[in-house]
Amino acid sequence: MNVKIQIKKNDSSSLEEIEILSFSFKKNLYTPYTMLTANFIANNSDYLSVCEIILIIDNKTIHHGLIDSFEISEKNGVKTGKIVSRGFTSLLLQNQIEPGIKNNISLNSLLDNYYPLNYITHEDNSNTENYIYVQNRSSMWDGVVTLAYKLFGSYPFIESANCVRITPKPEPVHFSFSDSDITAYGILNDFSNLISNFDMPDIEGNYGIYTLENSDVTANKIIRHKYIDFDREFLYDPQQALIFRNKISGKAKLCYYIEYSGYNGEDLTDSVSFKSIDTKKIGIVNIKGSPKGIFTRTGVYSDDFS
Repeated sequence: MNVKIQIKKNDSSSLEEIEILSFSFKKNLYTPYTMLTANFIANNSDYLSVCEIILIIDNKTIHHGLIDSFEISEKNGVKTGKIVSRGFTSLLLQNQIEPGIKNNISLNSLLDNYYPLNYITHEDNSNTENYIYVQNRSSMWDGVVTLAYKLFGSYPFIESANCVRITPKPEPVHFSFSDSDITAYGILNDFSNLISNFDMPDIEGNYGIYTLENSDVTANKIIRHKYIDFDREFLYDPQQALIFRNKISGKAKLCYYIEYSGYNGEDLTDSVSFKSIDTKKIGIVNIKGSPKGIFTRTGVYSDDFS
């Protein structure tokens, strides 16, 4: 497989590195950006003013992101570089919009009418929700999450490098793996974010009206109580505020995954079959490269959004 990185500077010039020592790429249905760490032989002379990086595998852009950290070092006459990067959609977590009610809002208006964020695209979706309520200190991504849930009962995700979607890909590709293709297989349970009880007052501040207990969580001997403010997002049905948070707390609680040699080009919400998993949407794509080769972990989630 052909792997290379392009490093761009703030004057729009770019450098290309093809001697990749190792890289780690991570993409997750519930993380609103791709993540990349790359180590390489530094064959260029001027790395000042670098600001973005692109990972390309077999002529396909896998990652395009901001540079979080960039290190050049030299030992025994060999100069190497290390870059840590998050996709540009991470900016949706780092930008806020004015708190309050936003009426008649769609994905198009939410992502097009506030900030011109570089390289971030989105599906063309003009389905309109009557309103979303932007709370203090909430991010633009919080608004996308709320909109996706209120419109479709879904959770948003990143397609390709930096495309925001709140509906599944219209033409998902199917991938099937036989036992002979698989180098490793696993099941991951993550109970760390599960909440057993939610309590919310009514609009006048009285508790005891809106409560939710998750018996599946308490059956695992997990007792975690959360009290939340009255949520104006769900004025039409306040109990939905608790149901929404319960689903959020349970995302990624169970994952089935495989690892195989190479990378077949799969993306989030493509479908996959392996072992006892029959045609479920892909929830993770992690790729690692080293002198030993390229290996991919592909997995599916079992939770309220999968």
